Amino acid sequence: MDNLKRLRMVVHGVAKIGKTSWAETAPGPRLFLDAEGGTEFLDKPTVMWDPMAAPPEVEGDVNVVVWAKDWGTVQATLAWLYAGNHPFNSLILDSLTEIQKKCKDAVAHDGNLDQQLWGQLLTKMELEMRRVRDLTKHPVKPLWAVVVLAHSAEKNGALRPDVQGALARSLAGFFDVIGHMRPGMSPTGQVARELVIDAVPGIEAGDRTKVLRRTFGDSIPLVLDDSTGAIHYSIGELIELINGGFNG
Repeated sequence: MDNLKRLRMVVHGVAKIGKTSWAETAPGPRLFLDAEGGTEFLDKPTVMWDPMAAPPEVEGDVNVVVWAKDWGTVQATLAWLYAGNHPFNSLILDSLTEIQKKCKDAVAHDGNLDQQLWGQLLTKMELEMRRVRDLTKHPVKPLWAVVVLAHSAEKNGALRPDVQGALARSLAGFFDVIGHMRPGMSPTGQVARELVIDAVPGIEAGDRTKVLRRTFGDSIPLVLDDSTGAIHYSIGELIELINGGFNG
């Protein structure tokens, strides 16, 4: 395995703020595990995939989407990635908030969780999140980017990824960057988004890489180029940056 740095991040924000669109800037081919139906309006070439079938033969800047209709589909899709027999360079979970609900449905068929079932839910979700995290270090096919999207919810006076149980406390430790996406303005005055990546009152965010924080301060401006449709800064650009190869 090479010594290049790869990006593992959680991005949380309100619905329709642009999380999925920005996730599409990860290196392709990229796999979307879609639990919300938000991938119907992606910009780049997109194909659907049944994880019970053979991996799709794709290459280049394309999206492959799995409709995560239940927890079994989530596990089957991740099993392909863990095996390393796939063409993907990036994984996007869209969203962890909904995927956890699929797991909850599988654990508690009647929708109710007692203390024992909550423990089972935590065990299943933490196991999968650790394995998802480690996909950037896979010995056969390491991914360039693992991007976990989540809704934001106010908890204990701060906006945090909307996940339940003890996973809400352990999630930040699994990933290198926790970012909160919100409306913002670019330095040139364009309407844009910004990704908060450092300690800001009332927002859970952080950057273990240190490179992003030293380059951008507490937030990364995400600007849409109306002439090309490209988003700057892309996830691919951030990966270049943490490897010392991107100058802005």
